[in-house]
Amino acid sequence: LITGDGQKPVHDFTYNDQLPWSTAADGAGPSLVLVNPSDDPDHGQAANWTASRNPGGSPGTTESSGVDYASWAATSNVQGGPNDDDDHDTISNFMEFLHGSRPDAASDAPGLQVSVQRLEANGSGGDYLVITYQKNLNALGTLTIELSSDLITWNSGSNLTELLTQVDNGNGTATVTVRPENPVSAQGNIFFARLRGE
Repeated sequence: LITGDGQKPVHDFTYNDQLPWSTAADGAGPSLVLVNPSDDPDHGQAANWTASRNPGGSPGTTESSGVDYASWAATSNVQGGPNDDDDHDTISNFMEFLHGSRPDAASDAPGLQVSVQRLEANGSGGDYLVITYQKNLNALGTLTIELSSDLITWNSGSNLTELLTQVDNGNGTATVTVRPENPVSAQGNIFFARLRGE
């Protein structure tokens, strides 16, 4: 960043679009924002950055501070650790945090919904995988879609998916719907989708 007169750098640092940097802020979608900007953090450290809560980023505004996992766990009466599953719904406590679901109610298990839909994209129609999930708008963490054709190699990145909608549910969560950049192959290639939480 350069001062208005173009003479002196305000901050000079290198960042990346690969892990451990937030991959959710790679392309069309959230921007990179500092987790605690008032602490004057080292801008060159990935741990000091996260993805903005709003699609398109939040330029010129202050991000809400959000809630970290430890604070959420304390107020949600979580008994186990982040990798445990208090309500035995196959969703870890940490993923419940990122989804904004209840860790003590199996009936509130957030689902990853995947379907094939006919969509108009890039000037023509095609059959696309459509992936829908719920996210906690206040969580200091991210959910990232990963795609695979063999369940061994998983790929992620904003160049692989396009945001279709993000609907605020009015309860601190949003329902996010994305599609992969490429349509489903006519040859019937198999694709798998999962969410990674970080």
